Amino acid sequence: MKPYTKKPIESKSLEEPFISLSAGDFSSPISLARNGVKYGFLLDIAEKLSISLQELSDVLHVSLRTLQRYVPSKRLDTEASSKALQLAVILKKGIEVFGSEKATNTWMNSSIPAFGGKRPKDFLDTPFGFQMLEEELTRIQYGVFA
Repeated sequence: MKPYTKKPIESKSLEEPFISLSAGDFSSPISLARNGVKYGFLLDIAEKLSISLQELSDVLHVSLRTLQRYVPSKRLDTEASSKALQLAVILKKGIEVFGSEKATNTWMNSSIPAFGGKRPKDFLDTPFGFQMLEEELTRIQYGVFA
């Protein structure tokens, strides 16, 4: 019998594996973050969520000018790679909940009463913001709106 090998799930529009933390394999995203994802991957995710380069600089805590100098093939550092992967998780979860990238994009850019009238993407500058968005998407998925 051939030994089973696990291959990463890849998105055709993205050049990096589209991770799934629900499978319980935490070594994959950790390894990806440590090795660095490509800046082009982050740009693809940001585009799908309508996150501007200025907003992206706020998320990554780097200057806009620094981001403008990056080339798509540049590997990001561990912290920036972690945030890129967290954005990918938010995008994937949003697609699961809302059914499409467009609907997820609309949610990310809409004023949400549960967030004090702020947009979900306004909370992407801290790890707690990413966690809050994931939890809110899970609540929406299961019909818990309070």
